[in-house]
Amino acid sequence: MKVKHRFLKTISISTLFLFLAIQLTAQNQTESFPLGPYWGDQGDGTYLNPVLFGNFPDTDVEKLGDTYYMISSTMHLSPGMLILSSQDLVNWAYEGYVFKELSWHSNYSPEKMAGYGFGTWAGDLCKIDDRWYCYMIDWEVGLLVSSAPHPTGPWESPVLIKEMKNVSDPAAYFDEKSGEAYLILNSGKVESDTDRFDPQSNLYLNEQRIFKLGKDRKSLADEGKVVYVGPRSEACKIYNIEGRWYILTVDWTESDQFELKDRKQICLRSLTNSIYGPYEKKVVLEQGNGIPNSACQGSLLQVDDGSWWYLHQLVQNGPNFWGRPQMLEPVKWVDGWPIIGKDIDNDGIGEPVYSGIMPIKGKNFNKLETNDFFDEPTLSPQWNWTMDPDNDRWSLTDKPGFLRLYTGKTVNNGGFWNASNTISQRILGNGKGVATAEISLEGIKKHQIAGLCRFSMDFSVLGAAIKNGNKRIRLIIGNDTIWGPVIDSDKIWVRTTNLGSKATFSYSLDGNTWSDIGSEYTYKAGFRKWMGDRIGFCSYSDKKDNGYLDVGWFLYEYTQVQKK
Repeated sequence: MKVKHRFLKTISISTLFLFLAIQLTAQNQTESFPLGPYWGDQGDGTYLNPVLFGNFPDTDVEKLGDTYYMISSTMHLSPGMLILSSQDLVNWAYEGYVFKELSWHSNYSPEKMAGYGFGTWAGDLCKIDDRWYCYMIDWEVGLLVSSAPHPTGPWESPVLIKEMKNVSDPAAYFDEKSGEAYLILNSGKVESDTDRFDPQSNLYLNEQRIFKLGKDRKSLADEGKVVYVGPRSEACKIYNIEGRWYILTVDWTESDQFELKDRKQICLRSLTNSIYGPYEKKVVLEQGNGIPNSACQGSLLQVDDGSWWYLHQLVQNGPNFWGRPQMLEPVKWVDGWPIIGKDIDNDGIGEPVYSGIMPIKGKNFNKLETNDFFDEPTLSPQWNWTMDPDNDRWSLTDKPGFLRLYTGKTVNNGGFWNASNTISQRILGNGKGVATAEISLEGIKKHQIAGLCRFSMDFSVLGAAIKNGNKRIRLIIGNDTIWGPVIDSDKIWVRTTNLGSKATFSYSLDGNTWSDIGSEYTYKAGFRKWMGDRIGFCSYSDKKDNGYLDVGWFLYEYTQVQKK
């Protein structure tokens, strides 16, 4: 009741109805992409791909009881290694994170802010004995592990197993019969070795190496054994199915100078009963069916009715403002091989599908959490900081019911990208999305840049600033600044609306009447900040001051379910 009461006090009933009507009035508006605008559970026993339409990269899924748990990499964001749960592989809910901070390297500190593109890459979730382990890689640091009694935690702080550079994508397997635990790891490209260059793909070859884990499960017991070498091979998962070993991995198949263009899902099948192989190889999923993105890297799952499914990401090539969404594919076993998706062109290789029957029926529909009224003592799990925050410079208690963001270190170089304590969440889908916030300006100082921000490779900030002694509406998009009117209140409402990657901005001085500011802007992603488009809040300054921004509430509505 507290949330509803605050909401109705601060926003008009007409505006409330506008929020509730977003998905009814804008359903059929989308960019001309083959996916969307509708996605996930459609409420009629079917689902539309993607089932998670946002930046949910590098996932691994494990089952405990009747619940599936997923981890997803978060790179330079904090807290890190997202945990989600589902009972039907389609409806997912945020549960939390494996770790609170990227505490193992100073590059992620609010003083340095030098960790873009690194942090935690693809990881793996595995139950060994009676404990859960999350193995993960920091490309610049090495192999890390955290453990917990349950997939939702509480998780121990990550431990560095071994300093290793240019390695990625660990995956563990626990053999209950022998009691041995194994870890497969992409042990990196060898560019100094001419024998490791593949002229057909124009790519260097990567080794996939299997290690034995020590009895503490937090050490490597040997130097590992190479079981596969492929063009930029990565993202392995190990399975033992009816006594036969399978390794799912990914090969890059095209490169144009420095641009990697396509990946295919590879299945390795053992010719003996040894985890070390030898293995034979088959492509089991590839780009196709009109979807421009590479389809690969996921988890092979069997549900209670005996059917098999594959949950994987889309990467590269096609639209990337959404990051790496998750697709759910049926799996058909043919001659001992898992053919993923549907073999549309009859070449023995699956392509991704657009829709399907729900793999597990009768579970509750769940819409991912996006809104926040900042009435709880902790942040909701949809939020991340850009690298580690300065915890002395933000608060949920200094003004109860508000998120307060103080200016952090003085930002002299790098501007927005070098500022600490930027908080954000991912956009969802490629249909219409509307993010609106109430912000209080009583703490704004002369040199402060603060407000509602959205960013990917580019950034924008919509808020207010002091100019010639007056507070004025201001929109910053990259190097451009657009000024709005002088305001005589300490409270304003700000909004950004997107249709796919194209965004517009508006503001209100009374919560009812809205005025546009600026022009349509297109967001794009890039490798250094490969996160998809994100929306949130920032507060920083190029002068030392004690300014702050108060956020009263944030509402983000997005298109998902088609109106029947």
